[in-house]
Amino acid sequence: MSDKGQIKQPLFSMETKRGRILNQLIYPVAFVVLYVIFNFILSSKQGGGNVLLNWKAISVLIVQSVPNVFIAWGLLFLFSAGPDFSSAAVIQTACVASAIVAQALNKAGAGNFVCYLGFFAVGIGVSVVMMLGSTLVRRVFNLSAWVSGFAMMIFYEGVGSYYAQYMALRSRPIESLSAKLCRDLPHMPWPVILMIAGVAVHYFIMNRTTLGIEFRAVGSNPQVAGYMGINARKVAYLATVVGAVFLGISSCYTMSYAAKISLNTGMGSMAMLGKGLSTFLISAAINRKLNPTFAVLLAGVFLSTFFNVLTRLGVPAGTWQEFIMGIFIVVFASLAFAGNKEVVK
Repeated sequence: MSDKGQIKQPLFSMETKRGRILNQLIYPVAFVVLYVIFNFILSSKQGGGNVLLNWKAISVLIVQSVPNVFIAWGLLFLFSAGPDFSSAAVIQTACVASAIVAQALNKAGAGNFVCYLGFFAVGIGVSVVMMLGSTLVRRVFNLSAWVSGFAMMIFYEGVGSYYAQYMALRSRPIESLSAKLCRDLPHMPWPVILMIAGVAVHYFIMNRTTLGIEFRAVGSNPQVAGYMGINARKVAYLATVVGAVFLGISSCYTMSYAAKISLNTGMGSMAMLGKGLSTFLISAAINRKLNPTFAVLLAGVFLSTFFNVLTRLGVPAGTWQEFIMGIFIVVFASLAFAGNKEVVK
């Protein structure tokens, strides 16, 4: 049979296996190219040497990426009904709660393993309970996600403020982690282990479980999903639990890294969400070609690389770096939601 009548598919056509593979490789290859370019720029400025192409530099990027990647993985589930910014206050509260329990267990003479067990259990547990509370308020009162999210963020910050005042009246500081208590998470090989475990679990849930399939169906078209017999209410709460678990892990890692977290008020907890939210938005712009799990991973490492490069180039943190991050949020949000004319939920 002659091939003259067949239509030759474009190189990157999603109709062919080759095209699908090439589309998956576009952004990872682009990142590698940018990474080499960044290395060349920094090496030229510092008079030679591989500034970024060495294990020490790569390990720093991994350590810095972990909390942002886990936050973004969580937001993939938590933002399914719209942006719920109560997650910012949840992170800071879970950080402090995990430290309180770890310190209490340590004072009671518990071993390192038990302290870590309580540290993670409380960090994740508090995150799940608080996020379920936010979802419950949104659904019971039929509010948009951003309205209920801001309301619950203020409420959760208020609870934290009350606790801070309670401690201040007793001349006691808010709990922090001592030098040897639950401080190993940012040290190799734990960041790599957490990343690998996070990728495996997130990918499995998104692509190999009933929740992942139903979650994507509800997110694509809730009405059609209802016709298919999918319980949107159940999916919403299960997605909240899964997303909150990832937030809880990020909170524990952040507390292990920082040792002390302030309980901010006046929406100050949004600082806890900043780079994680940027990671989420960057991943949303590229996950049309790349699996969402890996899109988040790539976006998180890219963001850490970019800010690491800015720091090495002498761009001051707290001013211009945050200004550039704001530009990133606008640009990638525009790319991610281009053509979406629906009302924000």
